[in-house]
Amino acid sequence: MASTRQLRITFLFALVMLIAQFLLGIAVNLFVKILTDHPGSNPPAHFSGVAQSVTWAILATGFAIAVVAYSVGLYLSADKREITRVWAG
Repeated sequence: MASTRQLRITFLFALVMLIAQFLLGIAVNLFVKILTDHPGSNPPAHFSGVAQSVTWAILATGFAIAVVAYSVGLYLSADKREITRVWAG
């Protein structure tokens, strides 16, 4: 079983990461402008526009999307019991 000190450190780390994510999200919302004239930006039908937007995003930022997809795949395929055992000490 994890000691109280280990749990506090883990919770503090999680809190700091959440605050960092929050601040990064604010910065992105304030300073990043999404193109208004990319394919799928003003579609006549919602689902066709979604398909066009996703296709455009993958082709325009292939490497970044590949990294995100790879990391999500790693997370979903990870053995949660093993992760819990490692963190529990």
